[in-house]
Formats: sequence, structure tokens, C-alpha cells
Amino acid sequence: MKELKLQDHALLWLALGAGLLGLAAVKDLFTALVKLPAHLWNAILVVGVALTVLGIVLGAASILLKAREPAEVIFERVSFRRQEQPHILALARPSDLPKLREQYVKWFGDDVASVDTMRSWLCRCESSLILVYSETTLPDLNFSTKLVGSFKLLPITEEAVTELERGRVTGSSFKPEHISAAGDVPAAYYVGDLFAEEPARAAVLFYLDSRCRELVHRGCKIYARPFTPEGRRVMMKRGFVQVSNGSEKLEMRQLCRLDSPPSAFRPLSTAGQNTESWIRGSANLPNSPKSN
Repeated sequence: MKELKLQDHALLWLALGAGLLGLAAVKDLFTALVKLPAHLWNAILVVGVALTVLGIVLGAASILLKAREPAEVIFERVSFRRQEQPHILALARPSDLPKLREQYVKWFGDDVASVDTMRSWLCRCESSLILVYSETTLPDLNFSTKLVGSFKLLPITEEAVTELERGRVTGSSFKPEHISAAGDVPAAYYVGDLFAEEPARAAVLFYLDSRCRELVHRGCKIYARPFTPEGRRVMMKRGFVQVSNGSEKLEMRQLCRLDSPPSAFRPLSTAGQNTESWIRGSANLPNSPKSN
């Protein structure tokens, strides 16, 4: 608000100064009506010039004050980006599972896999559970990491697909034999347990979306269940259909499948990454870092 008041003063002094200068410019016409001493006209001229200069100075100061705040914001953003590293992906380790499950319960309630079940998935496919961390550089140049999101992308067998579509298993109750082992070709993939804190939501969704895009364009089926209205909206946009009736109007918590991508679901460039190695092995992903 300070710069707005300064603008008002600048306009006021400019108007007064311009008025006095205008009066001095037409003094010959004015003196025909009222005779004023010459020194008074000189004083009016001097005051008019002074007020005009003051108005110009205040106007310039107002502009500078306006420009200063965005510059500070830009500087703070640049400084922040120099300290706050981009979000990083990591493979979940067995030691991460207890805390990861706590997050699942926080976001989804009790309808989540047990620690032992998730551990059995990792034994079959070590890249079943993907973690997303934010990493911050501290003043002492050490690093601090925080878990800000996660999702599972399970390669499942033909038996798992059958059991899943018949309602005998869910995304949280897959047995070890339902997970496709390294070296085997999965019958499909199951996506679930997606959560993301608000600052990292876009990053987590982008990571998952980029994986799914390439999979469906290679002919892989993807199964999932919508747990939120937004999740349902995204799945409908991507072309999922409900398994029970083939409807494109998805119901909450009902099993859905993506067989073939709609035209809007184009594959993204993965900068040379091979999705299969990304999913099936740890060559392209580090193990989860230790959080400070």
C-alpha cells in the first residue's frame, strides 16, 4: 500500500505544479484582469517548477518501489531453487515398508497391504514400490530428504489377472505368486496406493503417467481402482473402463482396466530410459535415501 500512496502524492504534486506553470504561462491574459507584482509571478513560476520536479521524483520512486518487490520475489525463488533439489525417484527397500505403510493408512485407511505382503512383492520384483522424495541442501551442505509421494506399479501374472477380474484378490492382497518374477513377461500391471503431498503432487503424477503411457502403447494392460473423485476423473480421461460392465463411467473403488490408449494418451519421451528396465530392475533407480 505504501507505493500506492506515493503515487497519489506524485500525481497531486504534478497536478499542482502543472497548474501553477500553466498559470504563469498565461500571465499576460491573467494580468489583464488582475494586476500582480512581477516578483509574485516569479514565485508562482518557481513553486510550479519545484512541485513538478517533486511530482516527477515521487513518481519515479513509486515505480522503483513497485519494481523492487517482484525482483525480491524472483531472487528468493532463484535462491530457493538453488537449495531445493528436484524430486527424485527411489525404489522402496524392506526397511522403508513400516513407515510407508503408515502413510498408506493415513491416506487410504485400513484397506492396504500388510508389511509382510509388501515385502513379498519386493522379493519377486524389487521395483514394485516407487518412492518420491524431495531433497534439500542444508546450510552445512548436507542433504535432507523427505518422502512426499509414492505409488506401486506391480507386474502381475495371468493367474493374478484372472483372480483380480473375478474379485478374488484386490490390489492390496496379491500373493507372491501373483507378482511376475524378473525375466518373465507380465500379463498386466496394477497401479495403486498413489499418494502425494500437495507441493509434489504434479511431480508424482508425472512420473506415474510417463510410465503408464509407454506401457499402454506397448500393448500392456493396466488395472487400477479409483479411490477419489479426482482419481476417477483422471482414469476416465485416460480411457479406463469398468471391468464389471465395460462402462466408461467409472464407479468408486471398482476395478477398472485400460486396454488401449485413447488418441490423447500419447507416449512421452523418457530421455532414453527403457521402461522395462525402469520397472523390472534397479539399474535406473537408486535405493531409497536415508531421511534426516
